[in-house]
Amino acid sequence: MLPVGAVLATIAVGMVAGVADAQTAPGVPSGLQAVGGYERLVLSWYPPVSDGGSAITGYQIVWTSTASVGMISGISQTTNAWTTHTLTGLTYGVVYSITVAAINSQGTGTPTSPVQGTPYTLPGPPVDLSGQLVDGYVTLSWLTPGAIGGATVTGYQIEGKPTESDVWNVTVLNTGSAATTHTFFLLPDGRTYDFRASAINAAGVGPASGSWLVTTPTTTTVPPTTTTVPPTTTTVPPTTT
Repeated sequence: MLPVGAVLATIAVGMVAGVADAQTAPGVPSGLQAVGGYERLVLSWYPPVSDGGSAITGYQIVWTSTASVGMISGISQTTNAWTTHTLTGLTYGVVYSITVAAINSQGTGTPTSPVQGTPYTLPGPPVDLSGQLVDGYVTLSWLTPGAIGGATVTGYQIEGKPTESDVWNVTVLNTGSAATTHTFFLLPDGRTYDFRASAINAAGVGPASGSWLVTTPTTTTVPPTTTTVPPTTTTVPPTTT
């Protein structure tokens, strides 16, 4: 038989080992961010400091929207330890509140504090397009779209075409400014043109405005007329005295 002290020591070691081997649900992820995209939110975060003694196998993402206060809009569960995830099919302009919780073999851990994100979409068409032609330069003006798609308008694309054509050509790819006027040169060839404008935001180029029509003048170059007048020579006979 073992001495009483040895038996107690063996029991104590077993108890410590049992405590050391105990597994729990993982800790809380950190650094959660939600970046708006085209009708989506791109999420990223850092794994929890503690995995609870068991490898993290996925994450649970829960989101709610301002359109359904107090109700869960959706739950997604990943099946890997990646710390990024994209929520798609969201409504642009709606604010979403998101939490993320880590999962291991022992269950789902405590979720993060909620963060908010807003998806966006293409802007609407500019309105009230007008213009003027002065000395070969076209100046177009318009009003900002009634709906900008939940993201800032960063520029405008201008297209033009001869009126008889069905094909629009890009005249200005991106004005690079939210200003609602733009000037460019147009060759005076006597033709009639249509122009239109489209707003640009982070989602891309939106639908076009109504068109504005202008007819350019015809420039005719008349060569100068040169008249050559032959010199007149007068001969005076000598006078004899």
